[in-house]
Amino acid sequence: AQYWNTTSVRNNALATNLNQNVTNPFAIGNFASLRTSDPVAYQALASRGYFTSATIRKNMLLRPFSQMNTLTANADTAGAVKTHALEATFQRRFTKGFTLNAYYTGLYQRDRLYYYNEFDADPSWRQSNTGVPQRFAATGIFELPFGKGRSFFQKGAMNHILGGWQVAATYEWQPGALLDWGNLFYSGDPNNINSGTRTLDRWFNTDGFERDAAKTPAAFQARVFPTRVDGVRGDGLNRMDANIQRDFKISERFSLQLRMDALNVANKSQFENPNLDPTSTNFGRVTNNTSSTMRFLLFQARVKF
Repeated sequence: AQYWNTTSVRNNALATNLNQNVTNPFAIGNFASLRTSDPVAYQALASRGYFTSATIRKNMLLRPFSQMNTLTANADTAGAVKTHALEATFQRRFTKGFTLNAYYTGLYQRDRLYYYNEFDADPSWRQSNTGVPQRFAATGIFELPFGKGRSFFQKGAMNHILGGWQVAATYEWQPGALLDWGNLFYSGDPNNINSGTRTLDRWFNTDGFERDAAKTPAAFQARVFPTRVDGVRGDGLNRMDANIQRDFKISERFSLQLRMDALNVANKSQFENPNLDPTSTNFGRVTNNTSSTMRFLLFQARVKF
């Protein structure tokens, strides 16, 4: 860690120094004795450029297991998760042609799964994106009070026109995922990033970020900005689907069902995350929709027997 830049000012000299070529201590010429003592190992080394090159970048010699070029630790047990949740359910049983089910979940979750810097000995805690802090969902069915056995128009032409229709709907709401930030320079208070009115052209407060590419972090820059900022999230889910249907009795054996499904009734777009590159002219802007379905109407006729 002591070889990395820990300030919030770009350090080109440090990056240049650590990228310098130095004599390669792992060059195959240093292991000539392997040619006779272990020819298989010698041949394996001689076939890899990492061991045939006379030079190596200085930063490679500062990394653990540098003789292996790269090494990834799998199945590490250093991670941890903290989770607290509140779940509430409201249910109105089907009576008088109406039923409703509503669900709410409140979640607090933190993960210790992320290494902020490659030299960190242990992962660090941060807000989790495997769950959302709040979620609300509801489903309901309503049988319109018209027609035989209902409150109104039990007979006559209106019974044939309005009787037997049923309406159902589902609703979902939850905030979007936390934005994942790169390593960048920021001179303000991270709590202010979520301030101001959110628009597609300014999804978050872009003031305080270093926008000049010549002054952004160089290589070997220790992280000085959090990977996730509380409350700074992408577009959330806010969607209602509905349907209306009716069964027509044709005979004792056959019936006809007419149904219309309306997906995304409000025709609400769900946007992709904003641009998080401070050097981009689109920084802080949302420029695309997600692949979520816009309003979609589906008409069906089914014969049941």
